[in-house]
Order: sequence, then C-alpha cells, then structure tokens
Amino acid sequence: MLLLVLGCGGSDSEDNSVDLPFSVQFGGAPLECGVDVSAGSPAAPVSVSNLRFFVHDVFVSSGTSVARVVLSPDGVFQSESLALMDMTGENCTGAQHTTLSGTVGLSGPYDGLHFTVGVPTAQNHLDAAEAEPPLDDPRTWWGWRMGYVHLRADFSSGTHASWGAHYGAADCEGTGATATCLEENLVEVDLALDPANGVLVDLDALTAAIDFNAPLDEATNPDAGCFGTADDPDCLALTQALESDDTPVFTTP
Repeated sequence: MLLLVLGCGGSDSEDNSVDLPFSVQFGGAPLECGVDVSAGSPAAPVSVSNLRFFVHDVFVSSGTSVARVVLSPDGVFQSESLALMDMTGENCTGAQHTTLSGTVGLSGPYDGLHFTVGVPTAQNHLDAAEAEPPLDDPRTWWGWRMGYVHLRADFSSGTHASWGAHYGAADCEGTGATATCLEENLVEVDLALDPANGVLVDLDALTAAIDFNAPLDEATNPDAGCFGTADDPDCLALTQALESDDTPVFTTP
C-alpha cells in the first residue's frame, strides 16, 4: 500500500513526507523467496534468492505540477539522491529495505511517479570500499570492473544452482573514475501512480524470455546469467524486458 503522508498545512512550499513501498511478483503471485515457481521460456521450476536494485531521480506529479523527491538519508540504504532497495536480504534472510522515503515540496494527491533504476553515471565507477552509503555495499559492486550493478537478481534452476541477472552498464572501457560506457543501461520508469498502491517489480516480465536451463557454451552462452556483457543473449533479453512498455518490469499492481 502506498503511503503519502503530507506535512502540516499541505502547502507547496513545505516539505511533504513521501513513503513509497515496493513489492515483488514472481510466478504470478507475491514473491516467496527460495520457493520454486514456474518461470522463463521454456517454463521451468525456478527460485529467487536475492533481489536488489538502485533508484534515483525520483519525482512525483500532481496535475501539471512536478517536483523532485529528496530522499531521507539513513546511513545504510539511502542518501539524499540515491536509494538501494533490498527486497530479500542476503539469500532470503528477509527483506531489508522495501520502502523508499523522502520529502517533496508539492502537495498531494499525487497522480504520477518517475524514477530511474540504476546508479547515476557520475557515481557508477566509484570504489565501494571508499564510497558512502548506499554505494558501500560490495554485493552490488563489480570489483573486477570498478562499477555497480544497477539491478541484481539471483535465481536457481534445475540445471544451474546459481543463475545471475546482474544488470549494469556495458561496453565499458577503463576502470574507476575514468571509465566510460557506451551503454549505461539506466531504466527510466514513468507510472500513473495510484495513491492506494506502490510499485510492483514483476519478475515474470523480467524473465519471460530467459531459458534458465540453457546449457553453457563457451561461444554462445558462456555464463549462467547476465554479468554485464552487452552481446550476451541473457543480457539482451533482460534489456528488452526492462525497456518494454507492453509488459513493464516496474509497474503498478
């Protein structure tokens, strides 16, 4: 349920509190972490063990007015401009951060929401060992390329005990602050926000074209999943899913 709690007076000049919850669907039902459901193409028993993603550039609208949401720093999952949503905890130990919170100088009711999934380009190649929260979590950082994973989902299938959807920038050259990427792979989300609901992450839509049991092949399918290689077939399938307007991954319930 989406909670939009307005500050006293409701004036556009005041900071109004916004709490935006995220939920997850997999197998046509609310996610049960670690439980097999039928997923992918061809459909097969698959379970989820981890789901995390970054969110920034959050805006709400009311009629023709639009305002940026300033996130509330908590020292772990949120800075003023970036949030890490953790929907499962490490290996199904329990969701850690499912509600994005902040303030906005615009009164409700709100009828639109915009946000971007991923880490802003200017911050995407920091060193997690030295970065401030939420960019200090090594589970969302590619140490070998000094970059962040915009969205990380870990699955298990009959053939592959570990199948990773680790989606981030691709075709990168260099490391650290000097790195440049031809494909930033940031995901823009615009929703007609129903104040009675939050944002649904539809893992069925994300994985609709994924063959979770495809055999590994050094030439055509070297990894069980997507790990930031632009021409990897699983990465291409994830990109198509995340860019789809017909069956959006981030949607309203």
